[in-house]
Amino acid sequence: MSLSTSSESVHFYNERYSDGYLQSWPRAKENRVLSVLQQLHLPQAGKSLDFGCGSGVFTRVLRQALPHWDLAGTDISTVALRDAEKLQPDCRFFSLPTNGFGGPQYDFLFSHHVLEHVPDISDTVALICSGMKAKSSMLHILPCGNSGSFEEQLCRRVKGGIDTTRENRFYFEDEAHLRRLTTEQLSRLFAKHGFALQLAYYANQFYGAIQWITECNKDWIRIFIDPSSALDTISYHKLYRLKRILLFINTLRRIPLVFFKGAEWRLSKDRLSLIDAAILLAGNPMSIVSFAAEFVIRQVVDREWRKRNRDPKGSEMYLYFTRS
Repeated sequence: MSLSTSSESVHFYNERYSDGYLQSWPRAKENRVLSVLQQLHLPQAGKSLDFGCGSGVFTRVLRQALPHWDLAGTDISTVALRDAEKLQPDCRFFSLPTNGFGGPQYDFLFSHHVLEHVPDISDTVALICSGMKAKSSMLHILPCGNSGSFEEQLCRRVKGGIDTTRENRFYFEDEAHLRRLTTEQLSRLFAKHGFALQLAYYANQFYGAIQWITECNKDWIRIFIDPSSALDTISYHKLYRLKRILLFINTLRRIPLVFFKGAEWRLSKDRLSLIDAAILLAGNPMSIVSFAAEFVIRQVVDREWRKRNRDPKGSEMYLYFTRS
């Protein structure tokens, strides 16, 4: 679905947020974003904007990182803005302006998985920059189209895996994702407005991708990895083996859900209490296999981030720009 007009976009995202869209993120992801924000060594005070704030989950993270700043959030969804106001009542939220911000206002701007959604990326970059002070900075977190990631390599084994007619969109993208930018592409867009890339972090080179894929249900994994769409015989066999591996990992992670009603909300927690663990184990001793799988996956994903966060072969990028 291509969102060509503002009214279409507002309606689309209001419906999504009414259905509970992106009401929460894993604690590990929030902690990662907080860590990156803290590494920027921003001033003790200033004026900041969460651009495309959604329901305010990362506005809350911004508040943790910038406790003394004047913090605001903007979005096109009025439903999301109402949720954000409830979640972070000490911040100001307003609808996204269509004609600019009325002049330079902000010292720092943040966006989390926003720029892949906007209908016109050049217009959006110009809108963002219109609200930034002469000396200011911004952090944008979004899907990464750099070559070499697990996801990018997978796309190259599938017919039509990377749609060059739709800004290099990956075949498995959410319907609201309109593009997959590289570091260089986004840097060029902001360079037109005087912003230079200062820091770049990357996630999900391999294990992070395996983690999010195997969190999905089996039907989606079967669609995601479809050997019949392979480019050639070699790709077919690789996709077939990969599909079996991902389904096996998915099964390991979901064992308690199969045998124990009510386990899903417990496993959705980032940390299980001893009582939760005991209940799950009592209901199904095989749950220990799932706990072990979860522990291993989280450890290797965390290690991948610590060891490879400057490796551009990731499927998610954290790009920090400054203008002075």
